[in-house]
Amino acid sequence: MIKQLFTYIFLIFFTTSVVAEELFMKCGKATYKYVSEPSGDIIFVKTKRTKNKYSKWCSPGMHGAKLVEGHSRIIKNSKGICMVAKVVYENGYEITSSTSVTDFVTLTRTIEGFHNKETEKRKKSFKCKKKKK
Repeated sequence: MIKQLFTYIFLIFFTTSVVAEELFMKCGKATYKYVSEPSGDIIFVKTKRTKNKYSKWCSPGMHGAKLVEGHSRIIKNSKGICMVAKVVYENGYEITSSTSVTDFVTLTRTIEGFHNKETEKRKKSFKCKKKKK
């Protein structure tokens, strides 16, 4: 009886459930999900291109690119930064020095980069909306 009592007390006071924090944001036709968990933060994106299923944001082969060089991403503090030196698509379209910033605090998304060897950098900014699951 005492052994069972100590077992219950141990289970009640010393077990914790690890809960991942999730933030959702809608930018245009895309939905972004930020997951913060003890093993690390990650961002997912859902669009028509991903067949309305969440897939990893800023993954090298995400958009069907033929070649991706210099790929890196930083995800922390409810913000994600994706940097790619060069992307070449099947149809020959090329993007260089691309940077994408997805911010779940200010609810914004910014993309910039050089398209098809242009001399001016293209920049797109999106105002997003907070979304519940």
